[in-house]
Amino acid sequence: MSLEKQAAFRWQGFEVLLPEDWAPVSLIGDRREGYCRFGSPGSMGFQVRWKATRRPGRLKDSLFAYFRILQKEARRAGKAFESELEESDDGIAYRWRAHAKAQGQLFYSPVCGRVFFLELLGDRKDSLALYRRIASTFRPMAPKGPDRWSVLGLDVRFPSLVQLEKRTFQAGRTVLEFSAKGFRAQASRWGFGEQLAARHGLARWAVAALSLSEQGTHQDGPDSLYWDGPSRLGWRSRALVRLDRDKNRILALKASYRKPQWRPEWDWLES
Repeated sequence: MSLEKQAAFRWQGFEVLLPEDWAPVSLIGDRREGYCRFGSPGSMGFQVRWKATRRPGRLKDSLFAYFRILQKEARRAGKAFESELEESDDGIAYRWRAHAKAQGQLFYSPVCGRVFFLELLGDRKDSLALYRRIASTFRPMAPKGPDRWSVLGLDVRFPSLVQLEKRTFQAGRTVLEFSAKGFRAQASRWGFGEQLAARHGLARWAVAALSLSEQGTHQDGPDSLYWDGPSRLGWRSRALVRLDRDKNRILALKASYRKPQWRPEWDWLES
C-alpha cells in the first residue's frame, strides 16, 4: 500500500488511512459506541469497534469474550481455533486463526475516552502484512473539535462537534447530513462533475440539485459559487459549491445556522 494509493477515512471522531479501492460495507452506531468495516476487492477487510468509557477496566476480559465468540464459529466450521496475544502499555496486540485469520489491537485512548478494537482479517491464505501500516495511521480525534468527516471522496470539517443524522452512498454520489445546536448541514460529493457543469452550467446545476433560489447565488471564481439565503426566524442559510476538475467531481455544502461561528467557510469543504 503506497502513499499514492491511500484514502483517508474519518468517522465519529477517528481517522485511518486505507487502500483507496477499499469501501465501507458496514457503518453502525454513533460517537459513543459503534462499528465500521471496510471491504477490499478481494477477501480481506478492516474493522474498527469503539466504545466510550470512563473506566476501561481489564482489556483482556473484552478480548477473551471476543475469542469465545470466534471459538464457537470455528467449531461450527470444523476448524481449530488458535490465538496469541502480547500485552504492553499501549494495549493488547493479538492474532487468531481458525476458519479465517486476523491480526488486531485493543487499546484505550485517553484522548477521547474510548476503547478501540482494530482488526485486519482475511482468508487463511491471505497475508496480514498490511496490518501494521494501516494501524500506524489510526488516530483518535480530540472531542472538542474541529470535527472532520471523510468518506468516498467527500471531505468536510466543522469548527465543533456535530452529529451524523443520515448518510446516502450511491453510485457517483455521497451525501452526509449533520446537526448540532442551532445548526443543520448537508455535505455532498457528485461524480462526473465536469460533465454536469458543462451540460447545465455550475450555477444552474447547483440551484436544481441543492434546491436553491437563483436570487442570492454568486460566482466565486470560474469553478466555485456561493449562495446566501434570506434570514427566517433567526435562521440563516448558506451553500458552497466547488467543481474539482482534477478529480472530476462537484463538492457541495449547504447549511442553516443561527450563530455566526456556524456560517460555512471554504476551508470547511476540502478538495
